[in-house]
Amino acid sequence: MDKRLIVGIVIAILILIVVGFAVMNSNDDKIIINGNFNLVGDSQIDWNDTTHEYKVFQNFASNDDRSYDTLKVTLAFYKDGNLIGTNDTVVTGDSFKDFSVNTTTKLPQKPDGFTFDIHTI
Repeated sequence: MDKRLIVGIVIAILILIVVGFAVMNSNDDKIIINGNFNLVGDSQIDWNDTTHEYKVFQNFASNDDRSYDTLKVTLAFYKDGNLIGTNDTVVTGDSFKDFSVNTTTKLPQKPDGFTFDIHTI
């Protein structure tokens, strides 16, 4: 057998072992794969120059058949491509498919963008 083939098989086995341990040791906090939620409408945002608070309101809708009882939404705020702050919001309910996030975050400066990450808890 070619040595390169043997090395490739050994590397593949090691990767499977590492992935197996990662799955076994993971907790229940998993990122929902892109595509499970859609933004509904535009983000409603407001910056307060006096208090340096950034308010964000956004509606989301599930586009799969799953319902959720608890989700964690992490907002990451950026200025010129650099992270300047984050906010974690927990959304709870009873088997919901649609939800809203309404949060205020104190930041050092007005961001020029933000992202949403949605996780199950």
